[in-house]
Amino acid sequence: MLKRLNYYNIIIAIMIYVVWVLCFSYYNYQNSKAELLVSLEEKLVLSAQNYLYIIPEDLHHKNMSKSDLSKEKDRTLLLISNEYAKINQVTYLYAIVKIDNKIYFTMGNGTEEDMAELDGGGYYFYPYDEAEQHIFKSFEAMEPSFHDTIDRWGSFRSVFIPYVSKDGTKFVIGADLSTSYIDTLLKQELVTVFTISILFLIFAMPLVVAFTSQIRKWAESLKLQTEKANVANKAKSEFLDKMSHELRTPLHGILAFSELGVDKSDSDKLKGYFTNIKKSGERLKVLLDDLLDLSKLEAGKMEMNFYKQDIRNLIYDCIKEQQGFIKKYNLDVSVIEDADSYYVECDPKRISQVVLNLLNNAVKYSPENSMIKFVISSNINGQDSSVKELQVSISDQGNGIPEGSRENVFDRFVQNNSANDKITGSGLGLSISREILKAHNGSIFCKESESGGAEFIFNIPIIHI
Repeated sequence: MLKRLNYYNIIIAIMIYVVWVLCFSYYNYQNSKAELLVSLEEKLVLSAQNYLYIIPEDLHHKNMSKSDLSKEKDRTLLLISNEYAKINQVTYLYAIVKIDNKIYFTMGNGTEEDMAELDGGGYYFYPYDEAEQHIFKSFEAMEPSFHDTIDRWGSFRSVFIPYVSKDGTKFVIGADLSTSYIDTLLKQELVTVFTISILFLIFAMPLVVAFTSQIRKWAESLKLQTEKANVANKAKSEFLDKMSHELRTPLHGILAFSELGVDKSDSDKLKGYFTNIKKSGERLKVLLDDLLDLSKLEAGKMEMNFYKQDIRNLIYDCIKEQQGFIKKYNLDVSVIEDADSYYVECDPKRISQVVLNLLNNAVKYSPENSMIKFVISSNINGQDSSVKELQVSISDQGNGIPEGSRENVFDRFVQNNSANDKITGSGLGLSISREILKAHNGSIFCKESESGGAEFIFNIPIIHI
């Protein structure tokens, strides 16, 4: 067939194709770059807005002076700011005031070198001699303003948000991201885009050379399927992005204030409460990251850390964590231990995630004053009798799941319809649980319980294969 093709037409077709791939790559990079910069600016704004809740209410007031704050209190505010900046993944977070046409820091985070220069104190009334003109103007602004800032700490992309204290004192909260960090992200994006383009160019070249009407039809069909996939993927991405913004803002506040509670509480009982809040918030942050990376779960590329673990400890810890939710509806949770051994090679964090998902579902669908039952037993793999498994079942006394819907409940965004006002969530829990168990070479299914409710059963090989 190639003999019948004109040599020059082949060369021209290849050149056009190469130019098209390069132009498309450049266009794709520009779009990715714009989206990245917008997301980074959104991160700066959210970090600065949430930082307001960390600042003491009486820190900014009229006639404020350096003697208002002790050296120890100043250092404490710096350490709190360090932790908060770390949580929000920004370079610097700080508050500033303007007094006698001079800029002073009142609170902020710092590196180890910065802290060494402060000699045991913090940034309260630390002069900002390098403040540029746009920083002075930010005190008169009505909304957040973005600027490229250069000072002795480096070069940054910054946001400045003006605020007014209770007695009318103006102050500004700033958040910085290092330009070197932003440049690194952009370079990574550039390398990724052009690497993909080059690989695409190399592997697709034979198709250009051997171009026929049949290939054109295939390309048109592929384009149509790609567009459909992009539409579906875009819907998923928009949902996960919305979930990220909706959950991260209050979650950061929970983590920050629980950390303060742990550090500041004198009562062991109160400190214990704050510790539990912090642990739950940290677990929620991990789960949120997993939801945003759902495609990695389904592709089987999630990192798993397997080691020997007593599964009873995981179950009891999950029950303890959800005790408030369980007591709210006056439910009784029992655990029946009926296995030869309770040790299994697993990722305890992921299996706890499975147990929590199933326990939460059981609570949601259980009527008040009813019972939820765990049963832990030994099992033999149905496909390979040499594989010993640990089986965990959890059953409730709710309305159950119709037989025709029992497999569908493991699909994404699917929930069992009910008039129960306790039922909330995204409908992703069971789908995630199934993917986690697949990564353990395990399985999960559901059936009707003896009481007519739902019973979920999962199996895990005792020794990870």
